[in-house]
Amino acid sequence: MPTIEELQDAINQLSDMPVSFDNCLKLSTYYNLMNILSGEDKKAVFGANMTYTSDTDFMKIASQTDINDLMAVVDELFSCIQLTAPKLYDSALYKLKKANL
Repeated sequence: MPTIEELQDAINQLSDMPVSFDNCLKLSTYYNLMNILSGEDKKAVFGANMTYTSDTDFMKIASQTDINDLMAVVDELFSCIQLTAPKLYDSALYKLKKANL
């Protein structure tokens, strides 16, 4: 099991890297492990380091949701959109890819 210091170093390294889904998953895992090791709340909140804000119902709930649970729902939603509205799906993926450049 890594130490809190090792996890903090890994978080600092990832924070300097480009935003990607894989890096977000790693950060979520590292934060969860830090919370467990430090005895703090075991629920990693999606909005902990997020600068985007909105008062939509989605963001109110998402900001209080564990990132892994949130991404599972988003993934399922995108699968449905891919089947029912392929142009919308392609447009959303294009925007995500563009944001990661």
